[in-house]
Amino acid sequence: MRIRSILRGMAFTFVISAFALALSACGGHHRVAPPIQAATEDSLDEALAELDAYPCPEGVDEALFEELRDALEEALRENRSGELQFATPLISRPRGRESVRVVATPPAGDDNKVTDLEITDIGGGTYTLTWHYRNFGDYDQNGTVGISDITPIAMRYSETYTLTDVNLLLAVIDGSGNGIVDIADITPIAMNYGVECVGYNIESAETPEGIYDELGSTDLDLAEGDERKQFSPTMSLVAGTWIRVVPVDSAQDEGTPSSEVEVLALGEWHTMTLDSAGNVGEYTSMAVIDGNPAISYFDNTNFDLKYVRADDASGENWGTPVAPDSAGSVGRDTSLAIVNGNPAISYFDDTNGDLKYVRADDATGETWGASVTVDNGGVVGWYTSLAVVDGNPAISYYDISNSDLKYVRASDADGGSWGAPVTLDSGGDVGYHTSMVIVNGNPAISYMDDSNSDLKYIRATDASGGSWAAPVIPDAAGNVGEHAFLAVVNGNPAISYRDGSNGDLKYVRAIDTSGETWGTPVTADTTGNAGYYTSLTVVNGNPAISHYDGSSGDLVYVRADDADGGSWGVPVILDSANDVGRYTYLVEVNGNPAISYWDGTNLDLKFAVYY
Repeated sequence: MRIRSILRGMAFTFVISAFALALSACGGHHRVAPPIQAATEDSLDEALAELDAYPCPEGVDEALFEELRDALEEALRENRSGELQFATPLISRPRGRESVRVVATPPAGDDNKVTDLEITDIGGGTYTLTWHYRNFGDYDQNGTVGISDITPIAMRYSETYTLTDVNLLLAVIDGSGNGIVDIADITPIAMNYGVECVGYNIESAETPEGIYDELGSTDLDLAEGDERKQFSPTMSLVAGTWIRVVPVDSAQDEGTPSSEVEVLALGEWHTMTLDSAGNVGEYTSMAVIDGNPAISYFDNTNFDLKYVRADDASGENWGTPVAPDSAGSVGRDTSLAIVNGNPAISYFDDTNGDLKYVRADDATGETWGASVTVDNGGVVGWYTSLAVVDGNPAISYYDISNSDLKYVRASDADGGSWGAPVTLDSGGDVGYHTSMVIVNGNPAISYMDDSNSDLKYIRATDASGGSWAAPVIPDAAGNVGEHAFLAVVNGNPAISYRDGSNGDLKYVRAIDTSGETWGTPVTADTTGNAGYYTSLTVVNGNPAISHYDGSSGDLVYVRADDADGGSWGVPVILDSANDVGRYTYLVEVNGNPAISYWDGTNLDLKFAVYY
């Protein structure tokens, strides 16, 4: 058990009552806040010297600024004389130590209590916490109540706002709470002079009144927003527990805890069968088309390319599947994207051994145009990946005849005609599992070098893909690179893939925006024989991956604990009804993760969505 000093009962007008110091006992490992110390001549002189030297901000009337400085000087002197009692009096610096100020306390009292903590369930036991910064008198929101806080008053002087808009910047600056930024807002600076907040501890307990233990922390530097700063960390939590956040100063002393909020599992995964007419659902690809999720896939009974779109934005109800191409055996290795406003699909023509492309005549994909043969030079068109490159559709794919990685781009925005295919890598058997996206303005592709069992990456040196840099190898440790999937994660390219040597799901992210150099690969899932049919996207700010566990035959979803993907949460099994989960494709749908996949037991197209 520990004893922690808590400041309570902060009540004031322009002349405020003395602060009451109370003690409370609770569990955890936190420093005991030091007692409030009285201001000294040294500390007052230091503050007044800083105030006197503080320059008038550019664009501010000098007479007004001088009036504000005089008002703050008077309030600070009243503190020294005892005429005004402050929440945090000035603290003297130790003799013999230059430029040192001992901070008195973290934010405390009702005015500094966080009351808007919210917890949002985003799936897989992961939650996003949101709340706004509270440090009464810290108008510039730099973490410390001090001289610089007169600048926001000067910059926004005489501006008004609606008192109910408590998270506006004007509400932060209006310390007096009278609805206008004016001279009265000087007093809270003096009242709380020196109060410091460097961030918040995140704590949990089994009951609201229970013993709280620290789960983690977040720094003030991570708060965002142009108005009252807001925190939004994401972390793993246990449903049914209670969470609070507590401000801390640089000495890690704690202030007044926030209101307690229960962790509720508000959503869950829903699975549904979208097409069961024969053996359907292999080679899925998903995109949000005209606001609703849509899927391209292969009908193995009729050897047709198929497409189906939801009737609503969340994917709860679906329309009737259509066949954009049924000429021969067509539709393996599909890739769906929006091209010039309408859905379009690249795929493999098994009858002719060709790479093909087809685009809808409308924005939703109700009717489709004639298919186009993009490459017929031998047997070509496995592992297609379709993207819009510099305004025109383009496709990366594997040339089966020559064992090469290839790329081709259309000559027009619709994809009615196509340029000559380009070989990007021909060093052995390369080009398996291609995945293409735009990286820092230029097309880039992840793929597997099957000859060397390496994960590879290549990026164009121009926006259209007319020329390409040499391939790089993000991972060569063992048999790696199967089922590679490329996405841009927090500004840099990243790849999910299978580690065949260890049976693991792996993830690696570049350390620059173009993908010239790469970080250390991270293992995202080691359960069973993981990492087949990976699909990577960003879900609510953090990377997430769907994949197939070859040992159990399950569909699995896992999401990172941070925006870069440096650490990963606990994998979640979404469907385990016999053999399910091959050909996964993960997309964020209406703000929630959603996955298309094949049910290998019932030979159906299925869809899983979290809401």
